[in-house]
Amino acid sequence: SKVTSVEAALMAWDLTSQLEGAWRVPLTLSSNREGLRYSYVCVLVCMADRVGVLGRSCLKDLSHVPLARQRVSEVIQGMVFKLAERGHLVKNVYLG
Repeated sequence: SKVTSVEAALMAWDLTSQLEGAWRVPLTLSSNREGLRYSYVCVLVCMADRVGVLGRSCLKDLSHVPLARQRVSEVIQGMVFKLAERGHLVKNVYLG
C-alpha cells in the first residue's frame, strides 16, 4: 500500500521532533479539480525566521519546501500557485 499525505505528515512530525526551537503545525490544503475534491496534508516547520514544509506528494514542490527566510503566507501562496498550475482551485487552507 502507498503512504498517504496524512501518514507522511505524521512521519515528518516525528522526524522534526528533535529540532530544538522548531514550531511545527499541520497544514491542510483542500482543492477542487475537474469536479473532484482533494486534500493535501503536510507539516509546516518554522525555526526563527525560517519556514519550510515536509510532506508527501507526487508534486515535488509540495513534498519539500526547504527552510528559508520567508513568511508562512509566502510558502502557502507558493503551494497554492503550484496546485493552480495543475488545474486545482484551492478552496480552504487549515493550520493546526
